[in-house]
Amino acid sequence: MSHSHNGNTLTALITMLPIWAIAIIASLSFSECNQNENVPIPRPTSYPRIQLCDTIYIPISNFPLNIETNSQAITKIKSRPATDPNTQWIDIFYPTYNATIYCTLSLTDKESVQNIINNRLERFSLETTNRQAQTTTINHLKHNAEIITCRDNIVTPVMFITTDNNHWVLSGTLNFAPDRTINYDSVAPIITAVKHDILHIINNISPNNER
Repeated sequence: MSHSHNGNTLTALITMLPIWAIAIIASLSFSECNQNENVPIPRPTSYPRIQLCDTIYIPISNFPLNIETNSQAITKIKSRPATDPNTQWIDIFYPTYNATIYCTLSLTDKESVQNIINNRLERFSLETTNRQAQTTTINHLKHNAEIITCRDNIVTPVMFITTDNNHWVLSGTLNFAPDRTINYDSVAPIITAVKHDILHIINNISPNNER
């Protein structure tokens, strides 16, 4: 009974209000609802879909090590410098991504291999200072490797080094065009795809006399 009485009282109070008061209350209520509906909601940033290279690999000729690179990349082996015949460079260019893996191969001996490794890792450290970097370690029976991924907006987001700890050290960095504006989220699919190719190189690398 009390609920019915309260309802009748409220109804009576509303009927006693002048029409202009009811109109103002209704207008304020509609305005508040309308403002809530028009509050801008930030939308997630969308990036254009990237066509990734197929995971088909081909062996590289005339190189001191057996390696296989992505078939859609253009591989260029550079001549050894006369001043350092034990060093050779190889560029793996991806036209689809406008990016290149710059590799350096050092043919060495067991006494010098650790110095070369330390030098390369020091260079990598300079690139990743004060940045979010993740290191993946890979161990094989005859060689091991490290892949460093930098989750930041830099033109060299991936670096790697692999060695047999006796005769050779191969290292490389993935470089986007220096005039390109890098947003890590937008190039993340490319980074993942190229890391897959780098893993293929590392997992299948061997001296020429082993194949």
